[in-house]
Amino acid sequence: MKTWMLAAVLAGGASLSFVAQAQTSQPVMTEVTTVETYKASSEGALGVAQWLRAQEAYVDGELGDIVVTRSRSHSGLYQAQSPGDDPPVGLPAFGSPGEEISIGSVRGAVTQSWTYRWVGTSVRGNWVLIDYKYSNTLPK
Repeated sequence: MKTWMLAAVLAGGASLSFVAQAQTSQPVMTEVTTVETYKASSEGALGVAQWLRAQEAYVDGELGDIVVTRSRSHSGLYQAQSPGDDPPVGLPAFGSPGEEISIGSVRGAVTQSWTYRWVGTSVRGNWVLIDYKYSNTLPK
């Protein structure tokens, strides 16, 4: 079995990593993970908050600094995309079966995180919330 890994850092703090494994009798599967960071109150952070609300997510107050992680698998080799090929802030209206998006926010003592999974086909389906966490570390 051969394993290839490629990682790149893109403008705006986004990073991409690619992992592909190939065996002589198995088709190539490519796992693509993108990570983007947004400062609190930036245009990107406001876009993430808007995407979360469109998914009917519970958002406690304003979000702080945000990290968005998007993971998806493809059969065959992956065609790298240029920054800006995705919708604004890289949060899609549609996904691929099993694709996941995780969003984490830290604002002062409050930490929140959401994980969504695309359920359906690549043409029809929806983002389903599979995990939500909230933590407030202020002493009571």
